[in-house]
Parts: sequence; C-alpha cells; structure tokens
Amino acid sequence: MAIGLATSVAFLTGLAGGALFATVFVYDAMFRNPPMPTGSARAKAAAVVWHAFLLITVAAAVG
Repeated sequence: MAIGLATSVAFLTGLAGGALFATVFVYDAMFRNPPMPTGSARAKAAAVVWHAFLLITVAAAVG
C-alpha cells in the first residue's frame, strides 16, 4: 500500500503486490515452520481455500 501511495505505481497494484509478498510469509509460518505440530486436515483445507480466495481477489483487482 505504501508503495502505491508514495510512488507512481497504482495504489491497487501496490496493494496487490504487498498482499502477495505477505502471503509468502504466511505460507512459511503455516506450512514450512509451524509454531505447533501439524494441524488437522480441516485446518489445512481452510488455509488452501483462504489462499485461493486471496489469489482470485488479487487477480480481479489487477485485471
């Protein structure tokens, strides 16, 4: 968001880029280095659905 406000990059493009950048850290924290033992299949499915929703939303905002 800050890049979109501070530079000539469009606000929505900066916001979408920031969301994608943050998703990398969320993925790392949830799946590669989780804070506790592996969760249930239901929790993993919820995470997959959330990220699919995020990617569709970003694609709609950029496109």
